[in-house]
Amino acid sequence: MSGRGGGATKPGITRSKERKRDEIVAAATECFSRYGVERSRIEDVATAAGISGTNFYHFFPSRSALIDAVVLSRVEAIVTTVAPTIDRAPSFEAALVSGVVSTVETCRGDRMFMELLRLTRQKRLGELGGQPHAFGYDMLERLWRPALERARQAGELREELVDDQDTIVWLGRVLVMLLLNDQLTREKIGRTVAMYVAPALTAVR
Repeated sequence: MSGRGGGATKPGITRSKERKRDEIVAAATECFSRYGVERSRIEDVATAAGISGTNFYHFFPSRSALIDAVVLSRVEAIVTTVAPTIDRAPSFEAALVSGVVSTVETCRGDRMFMELLRLTRQKRLGELGGQPHAFGYDMLERLWRPALERARQAGELREELVDDQDTIVWLGRVLVMLLLNDQLTREKIGRTVAMYVAPALTAVR
């Protein structure tokens, strides 16, 4: 993943610049938490990061780019929280149910993430499940590819599902759909995944 939240440095960006970008993202996260996303100004973030408002634009071309970076940093934290739940699941079906439920619950429990999600819903959320390498795809891949590989080795994955990218994109769309439905409880999400998502992916025994 490139930029904040992925570990790999973008081509053309030095490590020192990448570190400063990370510091700015951390400062933005603090400001967003303190003042709210919409009330936080670039000047507030720059001051918290120890740079001038003008220098801010050497690291991010716009406020929207900064918000994207903060969203991805929150997504990385969510993936880090949820991944062990998927890894510990005794079967692929259980991994799907517990993984989707835990992802939605963790997202909803992150107030800043949900506020950012509301602000970027139209622009970014649709991209999340749109296509490989779209915004946030690499985090979905980190979350689900190991489970898909384990399921394939155990004979739990449908044989015709040979393209993990397509499967991960589809799972992303499912997550987005469930996350945006505020009326769904934990129990309803679990039942939905067990009744419709798991049968679509698991091999018939």
